[in-house]
Amino acid sequence: MLDGPNFYARLFARRYSGSKVITSLRNIRLARWKYPLEWFTRGGTDLVIANSYAVQDVLIHKLGYAHGRTRVVYNGGDLSRFSATPYAQRASLREPLGWRREGIHLSYPVRICAHKNHFMLLRALKLLPANVLKQVFIHVMGRVHQPSYAQRFFGAVKASGLSPHLIYDGEVRDVPQRIAASDACLLVSKYDGFSNGLLESWASARPSITCEVADVPRILKDWRIALSFPIDDDAAFAARIAEFVNMPPEARAQMGAEGRRYVEEVHTIEALVRNTVAVYDEVLSSSSAAAQSNPNR
Repeated sequence: MLDGPNFYARLFARRYSGSKVITSLRNIRLARWKYPLEWFTRGGTDLVIANSYAVQDVLIHKLGYAHGRTRVVYNGGDLSRFSATPYAQRASLREPLGWRREGIHLSYPVRICAHKNHFMLLRALKLLPANVLKQVFIHVMGRVHQPSYAQRFFGAVKASGLSPHLIYDGEVRDVPQRIAASDACLLVSKYDGFSNGLLESWASARPSITCEVADVPRILKDWRIALSFPIDDDAAFAARIAEFVNMPPEARAQMGAEGRRYVEEVHTIEALVRNTVAVYDEVLSSSSAAAQSNPNR
């Protein structure tokens, strides 16, 4: 799965007939220098596992893989680490975290980097009616991945006067507890391969307010587990926050419960392992791409 081992393992395997090469891609966007490496090793790769149909499109339309040499295996959620804490208990979990007990607390647990689009949080808060804004507290948590971007973001929050409503919790290790203390989790990425943050929110029986990135529209087509909005649409995002604030707690709790059921049915670790093993079995039963590309070895 890691870029370096991924490339060198495929390069080595090309030299041996009968070798089976299965790799994976989990990102929507690749650095420019990685494209030649992918094109060079493509011929000796039997199959690539994508973790979403959006990533599969990248494999086919940007990296030139035939559709039959790609498979989609969705990520799995850790249902033991992210347990279904009753929605009614969320307020009682806030005091140990230093959060206000009252209000609507929304979590955004992701790395601090540009494509995660944190500035959208600030823009949406500015669009909220005063009576809604006073109830909303957004908690950003995660490692600073791009220091210059983080510095600009934190500076903009401070200058806006909205620091009481947009709070950086830092790089924390108690993410499950913080999600359990939240009313919902957010996703506002400009692009994404597959959001583990959404799985963790739903596994915790918490609804989400999410942009329609990657496979989100496909997932939400049949499940009422989130409020969605178009990517980078500030007004639609603000409207969804206001809608969520005005929903009865029972309706929010029902969304969270359905999210938990969805993860239990589709995104368990057991399903991830089962679907991955099925791909391995399929590849092992066919002739290898390495052998086809090196018939004299």
